[in-house]
Amino acid sequence: FTLDELQAAWFSNRGLHADLLRDEVVKACDEQAIVLVEGLPFDITPACDVLRNWDGRLNTDSKGAVLWREFLYTFSGADRSNAGSLYAVAFDPADPVGTPNTLADNTIIPNNLATAMMALEGQGWALDIALGDVQFDGRAIDERISIPGGTNLEGAISIVDCCSGSNTFAPQGDTGESIDGRYFTSVGYPVTFGNSFVMVLEFTADGPSARAILTYGQPDDPANPDFTAQTKVYSSQDLRPILFTADEVAAGAVGDTITVTGNRT
Repeated sequence: FTLDELQAAWFSNRGLHADLLRDEVVKACDEQAIVLVEGLPFDITPACDVLRNWDGRLNTDSKGAVLWREFLYTFSGADRSNAGSLYAVAFDPADPVGTPNTLADNTIIPNNLATAMMALEGQGWALDIALGDVQFDGRAIDERISIPGGTNLEGAISIVDCCSGSNTFAPQGDTGESIDGRYFTSVGYPVTFGNSFVMVLEFTADGPSARAILTYGQPDDPANPDFTAQTKVYSSQDLRPILFTADEVAAGAVGDTITVTGNRT
């Protein structure tokens, strides 16, 4: 991997379940089209179209990622990691990336898609709402910053989630109320934990070349103008360069230089 390739892989925001199952779920959705909900016909074809047109990623502009997340949440953790209601082929330690696989052959898939559709509709969200419209920095700040990435639920490499307790002096914000049967809270997907310090590094003939980000930013004081500076860089799916050599550090210095002297003891 080059430095650019490593950064691109991490920011690809792929989810393993989507890689393995999305096309099969869309096919099952097309074949069923109508399911019964409380004895009444319910059209799931809009969900088929949203998932078909989804880019399969967990980027802030990805339309379909929210529907997919809520669909996956209708299955148990065991179903998402082994053969069961979602997968037909069981997990094999000899193929830990490629298994489990193959969509289970049952009627649960279309019905669970209907459940996911109703979850979004009940929240007042369009089925193709962009992930970044509802997934955001969960701290109490004046501006809403969309955050890319996914959760263990989706099999993502870039993790963002809610709602752990804070152990810093930063504002904790309002993470909303939990809703039974839904992964989102009453305010959406506020991000309060997950990716923190991220670095990609390449050793070159001229020395280390690296980029990094502290996703929640360096200062804990919301009044500091740099409070969300790194979060905005992270939101744009980029990293900042790490200054390594003396010349790089000198060129990147900000503020005034203070010389401290004193007597040795």
